[in-house]
This record gives sequence, C-alpha cells and structure tokens, in this order.
Amino acid sequence: MDKTQLNNTIETSFHNKKNNIELGTSFAQKRSITAIKEQKEILEGTLNEYLELFEKNLQKFQVKQIDEDNYKYDELIIERIEAFNTYKNKFLQALLTLGIYGFSDENTLAIHRFFESSIHYLNQDENHSLIANEWDFDIFNFIIHELFLNTIAVFLKFEKFEPVSYLLNQKYYLTQNSTYPKALESFTIFNNHLYSLEHYNKRLTLNRLSLRGDLLKERSRNSGLDFRYIMQADFICFINAELNEKDTSYWGPHTLLFTSDNALEIFARAESKKYFDKMKCVLNIESVDQLKSIIKKLKEKGIRFSSQGMKSFNPTVLTGIEKLASEK
Repeated sequence: MDKTQLNNTIETSFHNKKNNIELGTSFAQKRSITAIKEQKEILEGTLNEYLELFEKNLQKFQVKQIDEDNYKYDELIIERIEAFNTYKNKFLQALLTLGIYGFSDENTLAIHRFFESSIHYLNQDENHSLIANEWDFDIFNFIIHELFLNTIAVFLKFEKFEPVSYLLNQKYYLTQNSTYPKALESFTIFNNHLYSLEHYNKRLTLNRLSLRGDLLKERSRNSGLDFRYIMQADFICFINAELNEKDTSYWGPHTLLFTSDNALEIFARAESKKYFDKMKCVLNIESVDQLKSIIKKLKEKGIRFSSQGMKSFNPTVLTGIEKLASEK
C-alpha cells in the first residue's frame, strides 16, 4: 500500500464517526497562556491547575471493548486518538509559549508531576478494575507517549537542556495501587507496545513498519512544532535509555523511520566543545567516549524497527559522532 492509500485509509477511519469529546481544559489552558505571556505571579498556579485538570479529564477518552474478537475495535481506538489531536495541540501551544517566554524549575517540576500522575492510565490498577482487555489502555499509551515526546521536543527546540535532563533522568513515582513491580520507573514507562495498532496494520494489510510513527508524523502537521524536533526528541530518548537503563527498559524510536542521512541538529551543533558541554546532560554523560561506546554496541547488535520490515537507522550518522566536541 502506497502513502496516498495509507493516508486515505487512516483519514476515512478518523472521520467515519464524530468524536464530540470535551476535555474541559480550554479555559484553564487560555488562562495559563495569558499568565505565561504577562509573566504574572499566578503563573505557577494556573499551569498546575491546567495540568491537573488535563490529567483528571483524560479518562473521558477511555475506549472499551465492544465485541469478543476485537473486530474494528482497533478502528475505534484510532478514531479516539484523532479526537484527542485538538487537545494535544493546545497542550503543545502552552509548552511553546513557555519556551518563548521562559521555563523555570517550578514549570519543569509541574510537568514532571503531570506525567507522573498520568501513569495510572497506562496499565491495570485499582482505578481500572473493570477493564479486561489490554487494548483498553492503548488510547492512553498513545496519548501520553505523544505528549511526553512532544514535551521533550519543545524543550530541545528552545535548548532547555536542564529541564530535558530532569524529565529523562529523574524517576517517576508509582502509587501503591499500581501493578508495576517497582515504586520508581524511568521515562521509558511512557513508551509501550500498542497491540491494537499492530492488529489494525495487519487487518487492513497496510504493511507499515510503524503505524505509530506514521500517526505521529501526520499529527505533527499544523501543530506548531516541526516534525524534525519530534524525531530529535525520539532519538535523545532512545540513546538516553540505552546509556542509562541497566534492566530491560527500552525506548522504541518510532519516528526514526523518517530520518535522513545527516546529523540531527543538536549533535551538529555539538561539534562545538562548548555546546557539547551544555547538551551532554540530556544523555547523562560526561564525555564523548561514553557516547562512542554505546554507539559501538548498537552497531554491533544492529537496530530494527519491527518484524514487518528491515528498515533501520544509523546512530553513527545521526550523532555525527566523529565530529562531536571537535571544535572550540
């Protein structure tokens, strides 16, 4: 199936049904943006209010199984993902406004707490005791992963490396009613496999290497954030996880299907030793040699996106590893 056919198939699915879901955050979002622009003292309070309301009302996007064999259940999930796009863009608008007018440590902490509080949507816990099908969590796993990836992308766009470092290196606390085995988890908890999208891909014979990657790219259009920043964020998350995770945690870089044969902007700029020293905190490293070591290991084991294809990406090229910190 070519790209035009794929887009037509997805768009038909998106618009077959109306999804009049109101998240109920528009007023809080506008109030927060106004406070950011006017540098009001109430900024921290309005941002917290917006994020708390956003997290609370995410439950409105819940999708539940409608039949035993999951026939077209995957389509309902994709329709609900599309219904959320407006609110994703409003969330992104607030972040971009913060990027223009300035982040603070308090902003970063509020955003970290927002993602931390959203973890209960990702898997079974006491709040989801009636959910029986693992697909029921896929809508939230897509939404929260997309929000996290876009957040990292915005921070990187504005070269806010310390906030990125905080979100990637500060663990996330899980409530006691969680089914996760540990009390603290890394950011990789926000990147989980979506079986519903895999089923949809196979059912419609789309033969896509990553339908998730396709959706993330399509949804970046008219969002205010260029897709190249999202790919850059995906790669940073991937490399950070490879460098720092000692267990089975993994970050699947779904958007890197679309990378070119050039170094990503953050690494191209990091030819400068001064710039490298500024950005290295996002990877939680001290030297280029640490990055070279993991790049070598990745090259030896190879990188593949899925069993449906052999598309790969080249970390050596994307990092421009041989030129890093080579200039004053």
